[in-house]
Amino acid sequence: MIVSDEMAGVSILGVLSISLGNRAKVIIKSGHWQYGNIYVFIAVPPAGKKSPLAREIAAPIWAWQKEETAKFQERLQEYKAQKKAFDAKVKGLESAISKATREGKPTNELETKLQKLQQEEPEAPILRALCVNDATSEALARQMAENGGAIGILSSEARKVLAIARGKYSSTGSDIDLWLSGHGYDYIRIDRATREPLVVPEPCLAALIMVQPDSLNALGQEESLKESGYFGRFLYCVPRNEAGEYHTDDIPNAIRLSFHKRVRELIEFRGPTGPDGSPQTAEFRFS
Repeated sequence: MIVSDEMAGVSILGVLSISLGNRAKVIIKSGHWQYGNIYVFIAVPPAGKKSPLAREIAAPIWAWQKEETAKFQERLQEYKAQKKAFDAKVKGLESAISKATREGKPTNELETKLQKLQQEEPEAPILRALCVNDATSEALARQMAENGGAIGILSSEARKVLAIARGKYSSTGSDIDLWLSGHGYDYIRIDRATREPLVVPEPCLAALIMVQPDSLNALGQEESLKESGYFGRFLYCVPRNEAGEYHTDDIPNAIRLSFHKRVRELIEFRGPTGPDGSPQTAEFRFS
């Protein structure tokens, strides 16, 4: 497989950005900081090697997510067993309270036990993720909330992603709120009548999307996207020579393994901890 050097290069930047998420920020000057998230947009014609390149570049991310899915399934089974036992205890106390009430006996002690037990309800596990392929703004925000405020979008065939942005699946027009907020870390709150409010104080979104040039042209026709500043948030790669000279088949295995190792180090990077043991964002300053 041969692709252009710039196409491979910006793809790597996108993967590194998704891998780091919001665990580190750069202090540019007093009151001005940024995470390492970027939006990468690659436009190449059909047969431009988008999918093979994405598989090669994103392999360490998919490997990590596969491992996390396996761990989640184990935790889920444990949770189901704990929840079943918990529900049985709650049901037993509720039955005892009901019986005591019918018999005119005091229920204070039983009710105290029930209240204490309810505070010990097992917590459902959360499937950690670095990125998704496509999602609405609300779905992305929920992913962010479950993953510490950061999520990525990685797609080698991003037509659906861009269709969502254009508002194809929304009755209210373009669906780019989180794209805009996730680039500049603007506070998000989503209220729905049937759900608890969803709050993400500093949303951090990273993106690596690859499409055919006609999708870029279609986006350019959307006035709401142009007026919002949506396009100005992306780094664009439109290779003049999509055939290129970057031979992924010839990548030495040692280089591939080293790349996977470095990406995994970014994924697992953690900053300092606060006084209560909670993770803190690492801060870096320019010299």
